[in-house]
Amino acid sequence: MLYPPERKPEFGKLLAAYRGDLGWSQSELARQMTKRGYPISASAINKYELGERRPDATFVYHFTTCYKRVCNITPRDASLIAQGLIRALALDYQADLFAEFKAARAKGP
Repeated sequence: MLYPPERKPEFGKLLAAYRGDLGWSQSELARQMTKRGYPISASAINKYELGERRPDATFVYHFTTCYKRVCNITPRDASLIAQGLIRALALDYQADLFAEFKAARAKGP
């Protein structure tokens, strides 16, 4: 697991919320993204939402593009969604690094 068990990943919470806005299951999101040129499995999306795996920026771009087309939002709003997802990823990475630092410090030199 990439994050402390007591902490739900920020990116995963956000992705699940946006997916919920669409009214889609993880399988449907995977199907829609694959249809739009970004092949991905429902299993990968599940792992992103649980924090067991982290997506790259390409996923964020394609997800935001898909969301924008389906919800008919403005490019500015799509950009804000992408920025929020990227910030959430950064928070998750920061938490991981801090947890690794604490573990190394506990082991000592």
